[in-house]
Amino acid sequence: MAWTAVAVPLALAAWVAPPMVLLPLAVLAGLYFLVLMFFAVRTVAGASNGAAAGTVAVSWILLAACPALLGPLHLLSGWLASPLFLLFVFYYLGNRISGLAPVCAAGRTSGECWKPRR
Repeated sequence: MAWTAVAVPLALAAWVAPPMVLLPLAVLAGLYFLVLMFFAVRTVAGASNGAAAGTVAVSWILLAACPALLGPLHLLSGWLASPLFLLFVFYYLGNRISGLAPVCAAGRTSGECWKPRR
């Protein structure tokens, strides 16, 4: 919601404002997004002011790396969404997954479902 609160007014300004004014507006919108994310992290995670500010400051590092990571992630998401890949996962992990239900239904906790009984 914070991104929408910043992006919608900026998109509307792009229709009306000249390009020379759009760059300073984009910088102001980015700073406003930082403020909104600070309050969002503080509210949702229940973090202190310092932890929320640190989280927002570190998040921009990943955002700056997104253009470099977009190509490999796009290629990887294509492989992971492939029906053939899903078929192989089901084929190789089918016994492990189907054998999990009766064990968990017997009253064991989720952490014990993968462990064999003694």
